[in-house]
Amino acid sequence: VMVLVYECSQILINNSDILLVKHFFPPYEAGLYAALALIGRIVYFGTWTVVTLLFPIVIKLEKEGKSHTKYFLGGLSIVAMIAAVIITASYFFPEEMVGILFGDAYQSVAPLLWKYSLATALFALSNVFVYYHLSLDRRLPVWITIIGGLAQIILITLYHTDFEQVIHIQIRLMVALFVAMVVYHIIHGFRAKKAIV
Repeated sequence: VMVLVYECSQILINNSDILLVKHFFPPYEAGLYAALALIGRIVYFGTWTVVTLLFPIVIKLEKEGKSHTKYFLGGLSIVAMIAAVIITASYFFPEEMVGILFGDAYQSVAPLLWKYSLATALFALSNVFVYYHLSLDRRLPVWITIIGGLAQIILITLYHTDFEQVIHIQIRLMVALFVAMVVYHIIHGFRAKKAIV
Protein backbone atom coordinates (compact mmCIF):
# COMPACT_ATOMS: atom_id res chain seq x y z
CA VAL A 1 0.00 0.00 0.00
CA MET A 2 2.81 2.40 0.89
CA VAL A 3 4.57 1.67 -2.40
CA LEU A 4 1.33 2.57 -4.19
CA VAL A 5 1.03 5.77 -2.16
CA TYR A 6 4.62 6.65 -3.01
CA GLU A 7 4.05 5.98 -6.70
CA CYS A 8 1.16 8.46 -6.52
CA SER A 9 3.46 11.06 -4.95
CA GLN A 10 5.94 10.51 -7.79
CA ILE A 11 3.20 11.06 -10.34
CA LEU A 12 2.25 14.22 -8.45
CA ILE A 13 5.78 15.64 -8.59
CA ASN A 14 6.55 14.43 -12.12
CA ASN A 15 3.36 15.67 -13.78
CA SER A 16 1.80 18.50 -11.77
CA ASP A 17 4.18 21.11 -13.19
CA ILE A 18 3.26 20.20 -16.78
CA LEU A 19 -0.48 20.29 -16.02
CA LEU A 20 -0.18 23.64 -14.25
CA VAL A 21 1.92 25.14 -17.04
CA LYS A 22 -0.69 23.90 -19.52
CA HIS A 23 -3.35 25.66 -17.44
CA PHE A 24 -1.54 28.97 -16.93
CA PHE A 25 0.36 29.39 -20.20
CA PRO A 26 -0.76 29.59 -23.86
CA PRO A 27 -0.78 26.24 -25.76
CA TYR A 28 2.39 26.98 -27.75
CA GLU A 29 4.40 27.86 -24.63
CA ALA A 30 2.96 24.87 -22.75
CA GLY A 31 4.18 22.66 -25.60
CA LEU A 32 7.69 24.10 -25.28
CA TYR A 33 7.66 23.40 -21.55
CA ALA A 34 6.42 19.84 -22.09
CA ALA A 35 9.36 19.21 -24.44
CA LEU A 36 11.77 20.68 -21.88
CA ALA A 37 10.29 18.49 -19.15
CA LEU A 38 10.54 15.38 -21.30
CA ILE A 39 14.24 15.92 -21.97
CA GLY A 40 14.93 16.90 -18.35
CA ARG A 41 13.34 13.69 -17.10
CA ILE A 42 16.02 11.61 -18.80
CA VAL A 43 17.78 11.77 -15.42
CA TYR A 44 14.81 10.29 -13.58
CA PHE A 45 14.08 7.50 -16.03
CA GLY A 46 17.77 6.85 -16.62
CA THR A 47 18.25 6.05 -12.94
CA TRP A 48 14.98 4.19 -12.37
CA THR A 49 16.53 0.74 -12.86
CA VAL A 50 19.00 1.38 -10.03
CA VAL A 51 16.16 2.17 -7.62
CA THR A 52 14.04 -0.82 -8.64
CA LEU A 53 17.02 -3.15 -8.17
CA LEU A 54 17.82 -1.69 -4.75
CA PHE A 55 14.38 -2.37 -3.28
CA PRO A 56 14.38 -6.24 -3.37
CA ILE A 57 18.09 -6.51 -2.50
CA VAL A 58 17.68 -4.49 0.69
CA ILE A 59 14.57 -6.45 1.71
CA LYS A 60 16.40 -9.75 1.18
CA LEU A 61 19.49 -8.69 3.14
CA GLU A 62 17.40 -7.24 5.97
CA LYS A 63 15.56 -10.55 6.35
CA GLU A 64 18.89 -12.37 6.40
CA GLY A 65 20.23 -9.99 9.04
CA LYS A 66 23.02 -8.78 6.75
CA SER A 67 24.28 -5.26 6.16
CA HIS A 68 22.83 -3.44 3.16
CA THR A 69 24.45 -0.02 3.61
CA LYS A 70 26.95 -0.57 0.79
CA TYR A 71 24.10 -1.28 -1.65
CA PHE A 72 22.35 1.92 -0.61
CA LEU A 73 25.55 3.96 -0.99
CA GLY A 74 26.32 2.19 -4.27
CA GLY A 75 22.86 2.97 -5.64
CA LEU A 76 23.11 6.58 -4.51
CA SER A 77 26.55 6.91 -6.14
CA ILE A 78 25.37 5.47 -9.46
CA VAL A 79 22.35 7.78 -9.56
CA ALA A 80 24.57 10.77 -8.69
CA MET A 81 27.06 9.90 -11.45
CA ILE A 82 24.37 9.44 -14.11
CA ALA A 83 22.71 12.69 -13.00
CA ALA A 84 26.04 14.56 -13.09
CA VAL A 85 26.72 13.41 -16.65
CA ILE A 86 23.26 14.45 -17.89
CA ILE A 87 23.33 17.82 -16.09
CA THR A 88 26.81 18.55 -17.46
CA ALA A 89 25.74 17.62 -21.00
CA SER A 90 22.59 19.74 -20.76
CA TYR A 91 24.63 22.68 -19.44
CA PHE A 92 27.31 22.62 -22.15
CA PHE A 93 25.28 21.25 -25.08
CA PRO A 94 21.64 22.31 -24.54
CA GLU A 95 21.04 23.47 -28.11
CA GLU A 96 22.40 20.22 -29.53
CA MET A 97 20.27 18.09 -27.20
CA VAL A 98 17.09 20.04 -27.91
CA GLY A 99 17.84 20.11 -31.63
CA ILE A 100 18.41 16.35 -31.87
CA LEU A 101 15.35 15.42 -29.82
CA PHE A 102 12.79 18.04 -30.90
CA GLY A 103 14.23 20.29 -33.59
CA ASP A 104 15.12 23.96 -33.88
CA ALA A 105 11.58 25.15 -33.10
CA TYR A 106 12.21 24.32 -29.42
CA GLN A 107 15.55 26.11 -29.02
CA SER A 108 14.03 28.88 -26.87
CA VAL A 109 13.90 26.52 -23.87
CA ALA A 110 17.43 25.15 -24.34
CA PRO A 111 19.05 27.50 -21.74
CA LEU A 112 16.68 26.13 -19.08
CA LEU A 113 17.47 22.48 -19.75
CA TRP A 114 20.28 22.12 -17.21
CA LYS A 115 18.13 23.69 -14.49
CA TYR A 116 15.25 21.33 -15.14
CA SER A 117 17.72 18.43 -15.20
CA LEU A 118 19.09 19.58 -11.84
CA ALA A 119 15.62 19.57 -10.28
CA THR A 120 14.97 16.09 -11.68
CA ALA A 121 18.37 14.85 -10.48
CA LEU A 122 17.66 15.99 -6.93
CA PHE A 123 14.33 14.18 -7.03
CA ALA A 124 16.04 11.04 -8.37
CA LEU A 125 18.56 11.15 -5.50
CA SER A 126 15.75 11.62 -2.97
CA ASN A 127 14.02 8.67 -4.59
CA VAL A 128 16.93 6.41 -3.61
CA PHE A 129 16.53 7.41 0.04
CA VAL A 130 12.76 6.87 -0.02
CA TYR A 131 12.93 3.43 -1.60
CA TYR A 132 15.74 2.35 0.70
CA HIS A 133 13.82 3.28 3.83
CA LEU A 134 10.53 2.04 2.42
CA SER A 135 12.12 -1.36 1.83
CA LEU A 136 12.93 -1.34 5.57
CA ASP A 137 9.28 -0.47 6.35
CA ARG A 138 10.06 3.14 7.30
CA ARG A 139 7.24 5.28 5.96
CA LEU A 140 7.99 8.86 6.96
CA PRO A 141 10.02 9.60 3.77
CA VAL A 142 6.92 8.77 1.71
CA TRP A 143 4.84 11.35 3.56
CA ILE A 144 7.63 13.92 3.26
CA THR A 145 7.58 13.38 -0.51
CA ILE A 146 3.80 13.81 -0.65
CA ILE A 147 4.13 17.11 1.23
CA GLY A 148 6.77 18.14 -1.33
CA GLY A 149 4.42 17.29 -4.19
CA LEU A 150 1.56 19.28 -2.67
CA ALA A 151 3.90 22.21 -1.99
CA GLN A 152 4.92 22.15 -5.65
CA ILE A 153 1.30 22.45 -6.77
CA ILE A 154 0.59 25.30 -4.36
CA LEU A 155 3.74 27.29 -5.16
CA ILE A 156 3.50 26.94 -8.95
CA THR A 157 -0.17 27.95 -8.73
CA LEU A 158 0.85 31.10 -6.85
CA TYR A 159 4.07 31.88 -8.74
CA HIS A 160 4.24 31.25 -12.48
CA THR A 161 5.45 34.42 -14.16
CA ASP A 162 7.63 32.46 -16.58
CA PHE A 163 9.22 29.04 -17.08
CA GLU A 164 12.32 30.03 -15.13
CA GLN A 165 10.27 30.86 -12.04
CA VAL A 166 8.43 27.54 -12.30
CA ILE A 167 11.71 25.64 -12.58
CA HIS A 168 13.34 27.59 -9.74
CA ILE A 169 10.42 26.63 -7.49
CA GLN A 170 11.04 22.99 -8.35
CA ILE A 171 14.78 23.26 -7.73
CA ARG A 172 14.24 24.80 -4.30
CA LEU A 173 11.63 22.21 -3.36
CA MET A 174 13.82 19.33 -4.55
CA VAL A 175 16.79 20.72 -2.59
CA ALA A 176 14.55 20.85 0.49
CA LEU A 177 13.30 17.31 -0.19
CA PHE A 178 16.84 15.97 -0.64
CA VAL A 179 18.06 17.70 2.54
CA ALA A 180 15.05 16.31 4.45
CA MET A 181 15.94 12.79 3.25
CA VAL A 182 19.61 13.17 4.25
CA VAL A 183 18.64 14.51 7.69
CA TYR A 184 16.11 11.68 8.19
CA HIS A 185 18.74 9.11 7.16
CA ILE A 186 21.35 10.54 9.56
CA ILE A 187 18.92 10.79 12.48
CA HIS A 188 17.65 7.25 11.91
CA GLY A 189 21.21 5.93 11.68
CA PHE A 190 22.19 7.74 14.91
CA ARG A 191 19.17 6.33 16.75
CA ALA A 192 19.91 2.81 15.50
CA LYS A 193 23.51 3.02 16.76
CA LYS A 194 22.33 4.43 20.09
CA ALA A 195 19.83 1.55 20.45
CA ILE A 196 22.62 -0.99 19.87
CA VAL A 197 24.84 0.68 22.51
